[in-house]
Amino acid sequence: MNTEKSLKIASSVPRTHTGSVPLRDDLRVVSSMLILRSALSLLVIALLLSSCGPNEDAFSLLDTTGNASYKSPNAVTIDASSLSNQSSGLSSEWYRDSAFYHIWVKAFNDSTGDGCGDIAGITEKLDYIRDTLGCDAIWLSPIFECSYKGKTADINMHGYDTNNYYAVNSYFGTEEDVETLLSEAHSRGMKVIFDFVPNHTSTSNSWFINSRNKVGGKASWYLWNDTPLNWSPMGNSNTWYLSSGRNQYYYAPFWSGMPDLNFRNLEVREEMKNVARYWLNKGFDGMRIDAIRYLVEDYMQWSETAGTYRWFDELRADVVDAYAEVSGGSPKFMVGEAWINNNRTLLKTYFGTASTPEFQMLFDFDFAGAVANAVMYRDSAVFTSTGFAPAAVPGARVGAMLSNHDNLSDRPATRYGNSTQLRQASAISLLLPVTPFIYYGNEIGQEDDTFYGTGDIRLRQPFDWTVEADMQNDASSLLGLYHGLLAVRSAYSDIRRGTVTMLDTDISGVYAYLLADPADTGSSNIVCVFNLKGSSVPTVSISGTGAGGKASLVAGSGGASGWTVSGNTIQVNGIGANGYRVFAAGSDSEPLLYAY
Repeated sequence: MNTEKSLKIASSVPRTHTGSVPLRDDLRVVSSMLILRSALSLLVIALLLSSCGPNEDAFSLLDTTGNASYKSPNAVTIDASSLSNQSSGLSSEWYRDSAFYHIWVKAFNDSTGDGCGDIAGITEKLDYIRDTLGCDAIWLSPIFECSYKGKTADINMHGYDTNNYYAVNSYFGTEEDVETLLSEAHSRGMKVIFDFVPNHTSTSNSWFINSRNKVGGKASWYLWNDTPLNWSPMGNSNTWYLSSGRNQYYYAPFWSGMPDLNFRNLEVREEMKNVARYWLNKGFDGMRIDAIRYLVEDYMQWSETAGTYRWFDELRADVVDAYAEVSGGSPKFMVGEAWINNNRTLLKTYFGTASTPEFQMLFDFDFAGAVANAVMYRDSAVFTSTGFAPAAVPGARVGAMLSNHDNLSDRPATRYGNSTQLRQASAISLLLPVTPFIYYGNEIGQEDDTFYGTGDIRLRQPFDWTVEADMQNDASSLLGLYHGLLAVRSAYSDIRRGTVTMLDTDISGVYAYLLADPADTGSSNIVCVFNLKGSSVPTVSISGTGAGGKASLVAGSGGASGWTVSGNTIQVNGIGANGYRVFAAGSDSEPLLYAY
């Protein structure tokens, strides 16, 4: 008999009786037999459990544990006297207008010459990020003390195996270095978010060591069971590992060195809220939260559980939203990594509801592939994503990237076959109403390091500052394109906050859409035109633009010359292979901001 399966069945039996329904005479015998069979099954379960050794409670794995009045040894509160380095003058939805630069800290800039990027190195390059590139916000990869460490390029120090949430990775610097970074960034009008990993820790974390040894009140801070269960949230059923020190199995779905915390423990829930408060108090403007789908498990469901949604409801209400109410505070936000493909309905559940909001932003893991399908296969689906539609939850937003630190995709310069495809993909990513996340190095055409094969370490190699220097003053370079289009994006709220309306064109393979910000009462809207063909187009007409006889070219590829407007139709002449144009429809006095 499968003990695990029996436990799952038993755990789903209702615990309360809601009244009886009279049975017909010919069913009473069957009912009596079923009752007897159930009683015998429960007896067998009890015998099997007793044969497995000590077990305090067959259902203890899913019990609520911990002290509701628990306070962290590092406890902080959200009040004016506890805040430092806070941004000022931010709107409640500032993240909708921002462009983020995603930094892999170890690989970005080494300020000490020891071969390892660091926090001070990022501070040195703030002007590059803001002025040369054009991003006004930064997402830092994990910066806390971790288990697997090394300074050389061949050591994949990822930081998702946290040893201490209250200490900065010593290879990256100190807490003072972090505070200096935040102060310098805020003085430039920039925002900074940190990578928060609440789901799991390292096995070297003192919390896990104490839990394994059942000391320090940490016995139930992790998920322990006498037998391994068949839990496979990511397709791998080998997720329980024997701890000889405790003679029980612990749950670690990502790998054996990163055990899951038990969010049914009230102390864990409070401790992780306190971690968020601690660093937001220091001046961080928000958090990217890792692996949000897997926080709380049930016996038969290991992702998208009610317990997971409930904790993020609490985090948003108790922590994130509280800062906007405090004197001297600033609006915070959180973006979630719910790696979900081809299921927008499921993804959007993590926005919560209007009455109980959760994440202000979610990453779109379909975006990179959709852009590639557009550029390489003329698929226009990327322009009509439901992620761009007005959200049912106020302020909800999609974050999009062409690649990141994980195996989402090769870097764009590796993925795309030629420079015109690479430039068009980059342009698409910046000219839609999403919040762009630009992974460090993509703006200079950095490629995968093939020395490391197909592992994600190939995406985490040192930034090439020599290439950056060569591109810095060249407006026609890829870096120049990013700078130019980020400036266009910054100038027009229609791009940042608009709704998408597809427009008709008279050439197959050429697509156009209108972007209109409902809150912008100005006379013009943005029209973007993309030639997805592999060849140039002598002329194409776009109708329904609302131009009213007026239009201004504000950006485009290949010099972007040759266009006319008649009524609500814009005619573009000579748009090259994988080329694009951006118009302000309804105004004939807008400046040309970028044309290379």
